[in-house]
Amino acid sequence: MAARLWVIGPLVLLLGSGALAQEMSRAEVFGGYSYFRINPASGEGANFNGWNAAMQGNISQHFSLVADFSGAYQDDGASVNIHSFLGGPCITKRLAKASPFVHALFGAAHAQASAFGESVSETKFAMALGGGLDVKISRRTAVRLVQADYLMTRFGDQTQNNVRLSFGIVFDLGGFR
Repeated sequence: MAARLWVIGPLVLLLGSGALAQEMSRAEVFGGYSYFRINPASGEGANFNGWNAAMQGNISQHFSLVADFSGAYQDDGASVNIHSFLGGPCITKRLAKASPFVHALFGAAHAQASAFGESVSETKFAMALGGGLDVKISRRTAVRLVQADYLMTRFGDQTQNNVRLSFGIVFDLGGFR
């Protein structure tokens, strides 16, 4: 029994020290292009182009909090833009070369439409449920191959079941040991 402890004890310490030596990112910043498909409950949908940015604070190896901001724009006679301000938890599986993630984000969306010198705007509850895949290209940089979100908005007392696809670059802001 004592002989086993002499073998198992150092083995546990050796394996445990390797885990402590791994650097975990404190924070990450994402920025990139966003395609937004708005699907109103009644009427035809519309395609928007814009941007998506996020800041992610990592609490543990797999759990983080995300602040997500986006802008989507369309000018098809009338100028329409939609901005979202969302936040919530994210779960990430950190692998050597890739990091798949899922998130649930909640907040607000602001829509503004202008035509013929008139303008209307509205700010309402919004949420995004989705996830994506980041692929490392260097120690501190990754490419977000895709982030796909169901983004629910509620403008004009109607629910819109939208899709947002984002692509871009993720920067690791450093870690701690």
